[in-house]
Amino acid sequence: MARGALLSLALFLSATYVAVAIAPAASPEGNLEALCKKTHDPNSCIRLLNPTISPSTQFNSLEWYRKVLSKSLSKAITAKNFMTKQVKGLDAKQQIALLDCVDKIDDSVELLQQVSHEYLEMFKLKANEGFNYGWHKKNVQTLMDAATNEQEACYKSLEGRQDPMMLQVRDFVNNAYTANKVVAEIVLDI
Repeated sequence: MARGALLSLALFLSATYVAVAIAPAASPEGNLEALCKKTHDPNSCIRLLNPTISPSTQFNSLEWYRKVLSKSLSKAITAKNFMTKQVKGLDAKQQIALLDCVDKIDDSVELLQQVSHEYLEMFKLKANEGFNYGWHKKNVQTLMDAATNEQEACYKSLEGRQDPMMLQVRDFVNNAYTANKVVAEIVLDI
């Protein structure tokens, strides 16, 4: 499943690279700091995106969204892979809880891949006469909300577990959840 997710991410990044060449130029407000100021947690946003996007670099909309969506997908895939490795050696009750959480994160990965696809469709169709931008934006919002809800459900299912391994798992899930919340705010500010 991770291989399929990585393949989808690679296809998304390739298609987006081609689309960037035809996207309109960015405004001066299109830099990382201006983008992150629009979120509920600008500092987390900058920490999340800074390794990928220089604070002074200006991108057009498609480039920004490609990078932030790929960051969210990456965090979710990392959390899922980490949890999958931790299942071995757990008692049956812990395995069930962790596998349920892995399923939720896997669902969020699929939803984020759908967001990527929907977003690309928006840019492809944007120039067409009669393009229903509001409908596509609502689809993106619904998918992002569902992905965030899946990650939050996973995180909450691990509350109260104090053993060191489960605390590590919660940290990975929390990183993915926090990234997705920030990315959702950015993506929905289309």
